[in-house]
Amino acid sequence: MKTYLYYWDRTHLHADDDLQNYYFEEVDECGNLYKISNSFDSFLKFVLDCTEFE
Repeated sequence: MKTYLYYWDRTHLHADDDLQNYYFEEVDECGNLYKISNSFDSFLKFVLDCTEFE
């Protein structure tokens, strides 16, 4: 079973962004859904790599 990690922009924080690369378009003013990673593990690795101190 393939799983993905999504970001739900329910507050419309990114509504005015020029780049609207959403995965699912909003319905009834609920906000767009953005796919941010192919798995939680890859997302966690990305976060840890970006916050690693030397």
